[in-house]
Amino acid sequence: MKKGEICLEINYFTVINFLILFALIVGAYIVIRAVKNFINKNKEMDKKIDDILDKLEDKDNSK
Repeated sequence: MKKGEICLEINYFTVINFLILFALIVGAYIVIRAVKNFINKNKEMDKKIDDILDKLEDKDNSK
């Protein structure tokens, strides 16, 4: 190596490790978003079921 040259030797295992780390972070983000959406949909479904059951109970009580 001559004086003044910049050494840009890349260790490919380091690049692969960074790519794997990036993929894991993206995967974790996607999983967290999916779980959050599932929980929100489940809460909405519970509210709808409660409304339906309340209406059915009101009909039974009014008879």
